[in-house]
Formats: sequence, structure tokens, C-alpha cells
Amino acid sequence: MKIAIRVIAVILLSTVAVTRQKPDSPATSVVVVSVRSEGPAKVEGFTISQDGQAAQLASGITPGTALPVEIVVVVDTSTSAARSKLFAPNQNAALALVKALQDSGTAVRAAVVTADTQITVVQGLTNDMHQLEAALERIRPGGASRIQDALYGVCQKMFAGPIGSARRIALLLSDGDDNQSNYTRDEVIALAQERGVLIYALSTGQPAAEYEPLAGRGAAALRKLTSETGGIAYLAKKPSDLQQIDQLLEKDIHNQFLIEFLPLFRDGKPHHIEVKSTNKSVRVRSASKYFAPK
Repeated sequence: MKIAIRVIAVILLSTVAVTRQKPDSPATSVVVVSVRSEGPAKVEGFTISQDGQAAQLASGITPGTALPVEIVVVVDTSTSAARSKLFAPNQNAALALVKALQDSGTAVRAAVVTADTQITVVQGLTNDMHQLEAALERIRPGGASRIQDALYGVCQKMFAGPIGSARRIALLLSDGDDNQSNYTRDEVIALAQERGVLIYALSTGQPAAEYEPLAGRGAAALRKLTSETGGIAYLAKKPSDLQQIDQLLEKDIHNQFLIEFLPLFRDGKPHHIEVKSTNKSVRVRSASKYFAPK
């Protein structure tokens, strides 16, 4: 029996608040999209709306491969996350992802940040795989969970420069539980959107039984953080799942594009944005907001 495969592309939009000024032309904003498909699909025919109003595309679509990638691996080293059977395998998967991107010819730098009672930059951005591996080996878990504070700090301090010079990714390795952060999840999402940071997550699973009633909340938290910023939460059930997840994540990063459009607002505030495709066989998924330039 022959099975017909319909091409479906899923486009993930991260919010970016960069303004580009060209001679004799209005300033533009840039969005980064990731495209996944089960077959060949042309990345064209986009429409963008802001707060329900149609926006004009400013130029063609630029492949993300023309830009380097900066990945900050945020490791949840709280006591609950560290007890997971996925704690160490997730770190190995993150390291394998960076290596795979480098081997494919992508210019990539990565860093390691740990999040427990203290937020620690174990290794700053580097393209040296040996330094990254050594940083992961230095990790010593224990304490409370402050993943939201860690993500906020990464967006605020490690991704503080002009947007558009590199693709920005925060890769969170966590069970999703947070019990001691000062910043809320919504504040993290807003800053990530403003700084053009895509948050991806590799789940370490549910907290151990003694941490009830925390179980059940983590996956939802990871999905919220990632979907609102243009990333994806991968919920592995066992270490053997991570090889396929790494391949999916690598493909998602490879299939990123930049789209310039003319913002309808210049108030520096967040606005709802929606990207659609004129191709009915293409499904589009986008982040909920972008920050308009001033």
C-alpha cells in the first residue's frame, strides 16, 4: 500500500527588536524563523500582521546560515533536577549539538551557565570544544532552583549587544521547576523577545516523588518559555531518546531564516505578531509578540 506524504512546514518565529536604518528608507525590524518540513518547501509567500494589522515585508528572506550562532547552555543544577537519569545525558547532548553544528560548517560559540541557589557563568562564549567539555565536568549540583533568574541574566548580560549580528539561543536543561527566582516567567519571556533570544529546552523529566506536588508543572513551564520565544521544548523519556532529539534540534537551527519587515509601531513596546504562509500546505507557528523599535 502506498502512503501519500503531504509536505508540511512549521515555521517558528522568534521576536526580535532590532532596527535597521538604510539610506532613504524607513527603519525595519527583523524576525528570525525556523522552518521544518517533511519534504521540500519553498520559504516564500509570507504575510506578517502586527496587532491584527497587515505589515509590509521590507526585503527578501536571508538564510540564517549566513549568520553565526551563539548558544548559552543553562544547566539546572538544583537538587531535584540533578537526581534525574537525564541530568548527565542532557549535558552530553548539548555538547554533541555544538560539535555537530561546528562539523557542519556553522560558525558557533557556546557558553555554560549553572542555575541553583547561585547563578554561575562556568564558561563564557567560546568555540573551543575542550573548554566547553571541561566546564560541564566542573559542574557540582545542589540547592534551590532559579532557572528563571538564570535565563533573565543570560538575556540581559550575555546577549546585550545589537541584535542581528548572530542568532541567539538559550538551551535550558531542566525539569522546569523553579522555586526561588526573583524574576517571573513572563518577565523572562518579555526580555528574551526583546533581545531576540530563542529559548530551547531539554527536559530532565519530572522531579522525584519527594518533591510532590511539583510534578506535572515542569513540562508546562518549559513549553511556555519556549513557545513564546520561538523555541521548542523536547521532553525525552529516556537517555536513548536524546540522539534523535539532537538531530531535530540541529535541523531546526540549520533551517532558520531572517525576514525584514516594516514595523507599524515605534513605541518600544511589545505587540502581537503573526506570520502566515500563502501556501495552504504550510502551517505557521509564531511567537506571540515582538518589541517595536522606538
